[in-house]
Amino acid sequence: MTEFRKARVAVSLMAMVALAIAGQARADANDLQIFQLGTPGSGSNDPATERFRMLANELGVAMAGPTLEPANTLGIDGFDFAFETSFVFINPSTQIGGQSYWATTNLPPNVLVIPQLHFRKGLPYSLELGGRVSIIPNSSMYVGGAEAKWGILEGFRYAPDVSARFSMSRLFGQNDFDVTTGGLDFTMGKQFGLAGLVSLSPYVGYALTGIDSSSRTFWASSTTSQTDYQQNPIANQAIFAEQKWSDNLYDRFYVGLQVTSYVLSLNAEYSYSRPSSFSGTAFPVNPGISQVGLRIALTL
Repeated sequence: MTEFRKARVAVSLMAMVALAIAGQARADANDLQIFQLGTPGSGSNDPATERFRMLANELGVAMAGPTLEPANTLGIDGFDFAFETSFVFINPSTQIGGQSYWATTNLPPNVLVIPQLHFRKGLPYSLELGGRVSIIPNSSMYVGGAEAKWGILEGFRYAPDVSARFSMSRLFGQNDFDVTTGGLDFTMGKQFGLAGLVSLSPYVGYALTGIDSSSRTFWASSTTSQTDYQQNPIANQAIFAEQKWSDNLYDRFYVGLQVTSYVLSLNAEYSYSRPSSFSGTAFPVNPGISQVGLRIALTL
């Protein structure tokens, strides 16, 4: 398949996802309503601001998603297109100041199931570029992302493959606030042949993820009623302070396995994220976030 045809297939599939996303643009159970977090006040320990920070952080970790890639790269002619699903174990019952920071239309489930389309293109010098689109279930929100990967060490008989990847993602479809994530991960693994029919690629890795978030102006209603929020914008205008990358860092540790046969590959990965000690500001609460990722891909 020529490079042009590969690119055309990828664009067509991404367009199908965009149409599916557009069809979901409506209020739903997992749509976020930040006015429920309370009116932001002054001081570093303001409960409403801390709730906004933790909501954006956990959403950011879910947006960044699992790695779902072994350490080796695709090669100069390689093209990979995958459907992925991540199961993100969030913490909707964790409270700050007696209130959950997951401010949704309904209290969300403990697990967010996030489908995603992901493509990668191999380049010279063990480089890759990629992009992805994912949907936050039962909401009007979706995520767009891009990545660049470099195979630091690969192809040696006895040495493991080692790669570094930088990725960014941004939230769309949310009118009240912005969330952007950036991550740097390092993966180590090795590819093994099995009976000349399939190859196994186990891998482990570490990622450092930063989350930047800010709210837009909203009306701080005297109640948490959605009707009051929409129909009676007569209270004070409010805005949450920007939460910067350097203050909102998460460590993520992951382990995975890819099984490849001819042009088809399957991947499973488990990862655990926790607030990082590298963050410039202490977290009000420190719940961890587990993720399970599954992937099926066509590599051409």
